Amino acid sequence: MTPVVKGYRIDGDLEVDVVALQDKGVGSQDMYVLSLDKSRTDKIAEDTGITGIDIEKENNPDRVALKEKLKAIGVDDNTVATFKKDMDEDKVYLIVTDSRVKGLL
Repeated sequence: MTPVVKGYRIDGDLEVDVVALQDKGVGSQDMYVLSLDKSRTDKIAEDTGITGIDIEKENNPDRVALKEKLKAIGVDDNTVATFKKDMDEDKVYLIVTDSRVKGLL
């Protein structure tokens, strides 16, 4: 299954969606948070109980490590390509691998 991915500019909006998904039975082990700011990712992960994808902002424009981590949880190449630009614009992502979320985010 291809994960459901949603970008946020406001961390609180992401946290509200995480709580709503948890209330619908989606497990924390099926949700990931990703941003280029490690402390931001860590704070959201701690506040919500979901997994933070630990990626340091790299000077490499291709961000090979980021691509590999996202592909490991099933994110396709086209979605990975959009992450680079959006993350540079300070977006944070919620990635959900539970198929029940299709249409909920």
